[in-house]
Amino acid sequence: MRSTGFVAPVCIGGAINGDVYRAWVEQHLAKTLRPGDIVVMGYRSSHKVQRIVEAIAAVGAEVRYLPPYSPA
Repeated sequence: MRSTGFVAPVCIGGAINGDVYRAWVEQHLAKTLRPGDIVVMGYRSSHKVQRIVEAIAAVGAEVRYLPPYSPA
């Protein structure tokens, strides 16, 4: 999501795993990124697939992870 609205929306019929998330990043999200963009992700295991970080970095964008959730 950008200040101008959603980019690279997609509907998935089922659970998202690392393979599905990676495919979305490589085939949709990376095409909308520009050098200097920051992609903020949570700590889901599907977000930590190395090829996802590589696909984002390849277009000059950066990955930043949210801090781990702590209920305390």
